[in-house]
Amino acid sequence: MIYSFFILVFSLLTFFSGENSNRTKYFPKVEVKPDSVPDKENVWVFILAGQSNMAGRGLVEPQDTIPDSRIFSINKDGELIFAKEPLNFNEPNMAGLDCGLSFGKELLHHIPDNISILIINTAVGGSSISQWNNDSTFRDVTLLSNFKEKVETGKNYGIIKGILWHQGESDAVDDEDIEMYQSRLMTLFEKFREAAGNSFLPVLIGELGSFSQNNDKWQAINRQIYNYSKTDRNSLIISTKDFSHKGDKVHFDSEGQREMGKRFAEAFCRFSKVDTIESQILNYEDSKSVIISKGRKFLLDKFIEGDLNKVREIKDYLVKTEDENYIALYPAEYWFILYWTRDYTELAEDIQNFDSARIAGYNQRIRPLNDLLFDKLREKSFENELHIKKQIQESKEDLKIKQILNLNLEWMLLENRMDIFAQDSLNSQADSFLETYTSSEYEQFIRDYIRYKQVPAAWGFAFEFFSGYGFYSGELNKNYTNNIPIGIAFDICYRNFELYLRNYIGFNKTKTEFDYSLGILEAGERIMVFLPEVSIGYITYNDNRFKISPFAGIGSTDISPPVKVTEETPELKEIALEFTATYMLGINLDIKFGPKIVPEYSPKASYGFVRVRYGYTMPQFAKKYAGMAGNMHYITIGFGGLGRALKREY
Repeated sequence: MIYSFFILVFSLLTFFSGENSNRTKYFPKVEVKPDSVPDKENVWVFILAGQSNMAGRGLVEPQDTIPDSRIFSINKDGELIFAKEPLNFNEPNMAGLDCGLSFGKELLHHIPDNISILIINTAVGGSSISQWNNDSTFRDVTLLSNFKEKVETGKNYGIIKGILWHQGESDAVDDEDIEMYQSRLMTLFEKFREAAGNSFLPVLIGELGSFSQNNDKWQAINRQIYNYSKTDRNSLIISTKDFSHKGDKVHFDSEGQREMGKRFAEAFCRFSKVDTIESQILNYEDSKSVIISKGRKFLLDKFIEGDLNKVREIKDYLVKTEDENYIALYPAEYWFILYWTRDYTELAEDIQNFDSARIAGYNQRIRPLNDLLFDKLREKSFENELHIKKQIQESKEDLKIKQILNLNLEWMLLENRMDIFAQDSLNSQADSFLETYTSSEYEQFIRDYIRYKQVPAAWGFAFEFFSGYGFYSGELNKNYTNNIPIGIAFDICYRNFELYLRNYIGFNKTKTEFDYSLGILEAGERIMVFLPEVSIGYITYNDNRFKISPFAGIGSTDISPPVKVTEETPELKEIALEFTATYMLGINLDIKFGPKIVPEYSPKASYGFVRVRYGYTMPQFAKKYAGMAGNMHYITIGFGGLGRALKREY
């Protein structure tokens, strides 16, 4: 127990000490340079600027290091490389996931195939807007000069298309800095555009998050950002209100960084009038998926209104729209509708033709959206079950069809009954149908889907922690007191056979003096009993409450002073009764936890238990040690659990 505790403590310490190694765990190990550089006119360059949430503090994961042949960044030497997170090399000891690669990958969905993207991150964590405006050196980076240098590098490879900006946390402290933020933003963006040589250059601005302990001032900065954007038609703001922090109430987590990149890309597309996926979707004519979805909603509305003639008409239309690619109605939905529209012959034929191949076909097709059609059909069918069954009985169908329709309805409404014994009743009805209509065309359907019963698997495993009382007979009783054991046991079960692996450790004392080479071991000294055991039992009685298993087996018994004592005085081993073959037999009574009554279709196979065990052991000490003949009886009480899987019988 103590050993396990220290292992746990050591594991926790190791976890926390490994936090920094987790930050860099998935960082790329090598830079990969392109074999050829794209033409400048086909490279769009984006500059990232701001402080830590733009520099990136998210956890880099494997998905963030998968490069794309059309997305580039630069290394410290200004050389073109394939972009892998992290992109920022200004703060190697704090670098993490930024929004750059996510921005690039989303943008690729909206731009021509011949265009590549170059992303350059100039952000520095903790920097204020005044430091940017004043070209201050912060964390060994001269902010504005570095920005201009990277802009020139970008121009060498392509065309500067935009700036992504996220900053303001450092300014959300002093009220004066907050009030001046809008004007300082205007000054800085003028410098950015001047460096890029484009006074209309798009600047995309990210909001500060909504999770700060200083949230009022963060939102004051956001208001300044929105006020600025109203004055600059070449700027756009993306929302971050729904983003989560990574645990420090300052920095976006990885999911937030990736989503920020996507939103920046979508904002750029809106600003630049790029033909976005969104616009394509909005202009897309109704596809079969949309038609099916609308049809299902129309059917649901008419069903709720009670217009069953219209329900039948819509159902027929939807069935015709189905093909090898699309599902319009699931089988259960289709069947419920047929119950309501009283199309019993059609329903019976469809039940007859329902098989596993048809189910497999559904798995390969495009499914309709979740619109609660099935839920409402089942709910109303359950509420009106008696009415539906009455209509079936009053129909002109023959008795066999009436019975299969009733049986199928019972099965479809099984989950609504909230009755653990409902399946037993259904099994009984199904058996009765099969006995009445031998070789029926519905036999396979009933056996595959309606009848359902589980049985315990052949193999099972159990464990037990036990204690109790052991008492000797014969010469052993004259020399030793009875013992109190503790132990652990593992059972391996196969059908009705059980293999018990037990370790019995008993604590007792000497009753008499024992002579050894250095003197005498007095009466009343501590002695230990070790009895590892392998035995086989057979279950003779088993129900939901009790299990009885007689057993027989073999083990090895050792009665000797404690190990610590013999280590200090090795001569005491002279009086030890060392491990000697031991035969045993006995009986187990397991008292099971859990319900006493369970449904027949799902028997109790896994459960906790209290085990009362009686064992009679016959150690063969008399053959090795004179005057030590005798046996041991023990009774133990243990707590444990058995696990055995259930498998379908039919």
